[in-house]
Amino acid sequence: MTADPPVTGLDSPPCAAWVTVRLGGEGRAGERTRTPVRFLWRAWASPLTRTFRLTALGHPGPAVDGKGGTGTPDRHLWADTDTAEGLRIADCADVVLAGTVRTLATARRDTDALVRRHPGCLFAGAATREGVVWRGRTGEGGTLAGPVPGHLLLSLLHAWTVRGGRPGEVRGVLVDEGYGGG
Repeated sequence: MTADPPVTGLDSPPCAAWVTVRLGGEGRAGERTRTPVRFLWRAWASPLTRTFRLTALGHPGPAVDGKGGTGTPDRHLWADTDTAEGLRIADCADVVLAGTVRTLATARRDTDALVRRHPGCLFAGAATREGVVWRGRTGEGGTLAGPVPGHLLLSLLHAWTVRGGRPGEVRGVLVDEGYGGG
């Protein structure tokens, strides 16, 4: 798969945001599928809202109803622990991210530390140039590459998991045409 170019306009995401993620699409068990994903986030300390549309690549599992519907949206709070405000609210967040780009080795170490430090989060991760290193509360972890910031990748894993899927089923992310704020 050819890597998409990085998405512009998200170079400075807020330090924390409420996120609503909707999954929906069709797929057959056992084959690689494309699942449409729609994000709406509202910045923690400002009226800023953004909408993003991506496509997740991977086995749909129970995360998608198989009939093209979006089902119940997942709403959660994410925080960037590399910012003062994000660190202040990280103990309340469902997803925590160390958003400053790191080397792969440092990202792995920092992700493990975030999981230990923030026991209420379902997913923690650290940004790399290629994507995000992640670890779930259950111990599953890995790397997820994509042309979007780590907070969107981790929010996708959160939504996928609360809908009943396994985070390891998500193999990649494509940017939909028309991606961006709206």
